[in-house]
Amino acid sequence: MIGSVVTASFVMASVGAFYLLTRRHEESGRTFVRMGVIAGTVSTILMAFPTGDGQVHNIVSHQPATLAAMEGLFHTEWGAPLVIVGQPDVDQRRLDNPLTVPNALSFLTYQRWKAEVKGLDAFPRIAGPTTFRCCITAITSWWGSAPSSSR
Repeated sequence: MIGSVVTASFVMASVGAFYLLTRRHEESGRTFVRMGVIAGTVSTILMAFPTGDGQVHNIVSHQPATLAAMEGLFHTEWGAPLVIVGQPDVDQRRLDNPLTVPNALSFLTYQRWKAEVKGLDAFPRIAGPTTFRCCITAITSWWGSAPSSSR
């Protein structure tokens, strides 16, 4: 529901911007931009906290192995970093070339900068995600960074 309000708000703002740039219907264009930005900002804030934050807390409480896999966290860490981008090496159980924000994962999940976040090493191998390598291969292929076997 809120996601469609965000989309509609940005569409309204972009139509208003088009009107202003083409100097047609300028009064309506100003109204569209103003209302689109206000509605988009409010609905984005509403969407982030009750739904996004709540979903993270559900995963932390009920599926900690899923959290570790989603974040590419192979080892349990105090003050775990939030990985922006990285290439998981499942065999070596590490991330290659990670771009991280220090302590951010701990803060976002437990509201403490130095909280312990369990990595995949804290769970039995069977409890870990079985499609991890397949998903990573699909994502890297989509981005074009997976090595091609035909070369």
